[in-house]
Amino acid sequence: MKTSSIVLSCLVAFSCLTMVQSARASEEVEELSYEDLVEQLSSRQKAQAPPAGSPFDEVRIHPGLGFVNSFSSFQVDGKNLSRNQNGMQLSLGVDLFSPNWMAEVAWRNFGETRAGAEEHYLRELDLKFLHRSPIDANWDYRLQGGLAQRQLRLTDEAKNIRISDDTPAVLGSIGAAARLNSLSSLNFDLGARSPVVGRTADKGSVDFSVELKISL
Repeated sequence: MKTSSIVLSCLVAFSCLTMVQSARASEEVEELSYEDLVEQLSSRQKAQAPPAGSPFDEVRIHPGLGFVNSFSSFQVDGKNLSRNQNGMQLSLGVDLFSPNWMAEVAWRNFGETRAGAEEHYLRELDLKFLHRSPIDANWDYRLQGGLAQRQLRLTDEAKNIRISDDTPAVLGSIGAAARLNSLSSLNFDLGARSPVVGRTADKGSVDFSVELKISL
């Protein structure tokens, strides 16, 4: 009888020990499985997260082609003269890390105008900064300021007039832009140029331009 009791007690103790070990093993398996799941989810989130954007991603380039009408003033032998010329403008602008600010270089060629014995030649190179902001869904206003280099030639053999000046000038303009679509606009600008040196026959100009601008 004692032997049977001892055997029964051993079996019960062994069964309890086995159950405890099984429970601990299950907890360890569940714990490892949970950690693996968290690690897998974290890895997937990192893989799906978009890469950090570069500030250059939002920078756009803006080439343009336009028509310019310029009314220039000169002083020859103490007399004030004025001439009107039509020309073409080529420009290239780039955003200054903002859609509202841009730096632009523009080249204007008015060619050579002849009237009788007089020949009038004018070219301009501009470096300017531009601020633009929406007025409504279809229009923006534009403000520009910068520097210009004006290359002027004016000759009249009959009146013994010979002018050849390369004059630095400051420029400013105000205008509006009609948005044609997300990639193009038609710009209208009214501007003025004033020489920064006094010893020149060039006394500046007032101009109006119409330009088609593309955004790339």
